[in-house]
Amino acid sequence: MRKVFVIGFENTGTDTLAVCLRRLGYRHADLNPALARRVLDDGDIAALEAATQDFDSFAGMPWPLFYRRLDRLYPHARFILTVRDSSQAWFGSLRRHAVYSGRGAVREQVYGFSKPVVQQASQIDLIDRHARQVQEYFAGRPERLLVLCWEQERSWDRLCNFLEEPVPNTPLPHEHQRRVARVSGYFRRVRNTLRGYAQRLFTADPG
Repeated sequence: MRKVFVIGFENTGTDTLAVCLRRLGYRHADLNPALARRVLDDGDIAALEAATQDFDSFAGMPWPLFYRRLDRLYPHARFILTVRDSSQAWFGSLRRHAVYSGRGAVREQVYGFSKPVVQQASQIDLIDRHARQVQEYFAGRPERLLVLCWEQERSWDRLCNFLEEPVPNTPLPHEHQRRVARVSGYFRRVRNTLRGYAQRLFTADPG
C-alpha cells in the first residue's frame, strides 16, 4: 500500500479524513507531538523519516511542513491538502479549538502563538501561503495531489478515485460535526456552571 500524507493544517478536516483512511484499510498515524518537537526543535529529520516506516497514512504535525522531503522520499506517495471553504472559517475553528484544548507547544511552534485567539491576519496569511505553495509545488502532477474541502464533498468518489480504492458501502463520515457537538457541549456545560454560581451568589443570605 502506497503512503498517503495529509498536508492540510489542523481544523481543515483532517480528523474526518483520518476516519476515511482507516475505513479504507490504511494504518493511520495522527498528530504526534513528541515527534513534532524532535523535528521542529532539534531538526531530527532522521526521526521523521523513520516514523514513516510504521504506518501507511499520516496527518497532523509535523507532516504538512515536510511535503517536499516526503515527496522525494516516496516518489509514488499521494498527498492530500485539506482546506476550508474560507480562511476566515478556518481561523474561527482554530480559535475555538485553541480555547477548548488549551495551550499547545506544537501549535506555538507552527503558528507562533500557543493560543491564536486574536492574531487573525497573520494566521490566515500563514495557511493561505501554505496552500498556495503546496499547489505550486505539485503543479502539473494531479495524480500526486488532491485538494479536498469537506464542506463541498458529498461522497467518497473523489477521494477513492484519487487513491484508487473501492468506494465503501457506508456514509461519508463527518468528524467535524461531531467535534462541533463536543465543543458546543463543553461550552454549554461551562455556561450552565457559571449560571449556577451566579444564582447561588445573588440568592445567598447576606446575614
